[in-house]
Amino acid sequence: MLVGSYGLSQIDVDDIAKFQGQEGATVASTLGHELSEQQEKQLGKLGNDNAGYTKAHAVGTATENAIIGATRVDGPPTFKTDFLNRVNGSQNTNYNYPNGKNVTVTVNVVKNNITSVSSKVQNPSPVKKKP
Repeated sequence: MLVGSYGLSQIDVDDIAKFQGQEGATVASTLGHELSEQQEKQLGKLGNDNAGYTKAHAVGTATENAIIGATRVDGPPTFKTDFLNRVNGSQNTNYNYPNGKNVTVTVNVVKNNITSVSSKVQNPSPVKKKP
């Protein structure tokens, strides 16, 4: 499971701990996302299917955004599944802040476990004022 499993209603605290000291995705924002997602599933009586996950994930993402004060924008994952149905690969997620700061968080996964998380802060080029 990666951070959390919607289908199994589980949260992997070892994976969440990998976000310690990061910008963008943090321990607090990741845990908040997973707790909100599960609360929506369980108390909202959502189905254990893609439609239920999509709705609950949107609530989790909104919670995450509120905690960090940024907007999360998922990049395409490069995950591959092995013959035991374990996920391997990486994903970049961007966090865009109102002040113009952008943070790209890279999550690396081996056999369904997050092995490392890194964040790179980027600021956009200054906007040139028209004369």
